[in-house]
Amino acid sequence: MHRRYDTALFAYKINKIKQVMPNAFIGVDVMVGVRGETLELFEECKAFIESLDISQLHVFTYSERAGTKALNIEPIVPVNERRRRNEILQQVSDAKLKAFYNSQQHKEATVLWEDSKKGENMHGFTENYVKVECKYDKTKVNTFEKITIKIA
Repeated sequence: MHRRYDTALFAYKINKIKQVMPNAFIGVDVMVGVRGETLELFEECKAFIESLDISQLHVFTYSERAGTKALNIEPIVPVNERRRRNEILQQVSDAKLKAFYNSQQHKEATVLWEDSKKGENMHGFTENYVKVECKYDKTKVNTFEKITIKIA
């Protein structure tokens, strides 16, 4: 895909962000099942992602696009295998998000409350993207509030 970086630089940047902002939420986009992605390359990618101090993945499954150079790359990853790999990385993402949220337990934060209502509750996000809930209170909509994060 002609990226101008490698895994060493990518890992360095993640580590640098965490040094400067230890509570930073870091989301990463990743595509699985691209042409040429052998099982060994996928496993290497998964291990690399697991080694990073990131918070969540946005996993995309590769799909063919007419007229792209990628159509010349072999081997082709079958569609059912692409989906399987996507599910595996979704599980990695879920574990990373849970670990990130747990690391924020009992920390002071500022939340911006949103107007969306889910049943009796409303939600908002802290400055480092922790999603929190409270009982719906119209007076809190679009306001900031200092809270202590409590993960259920």
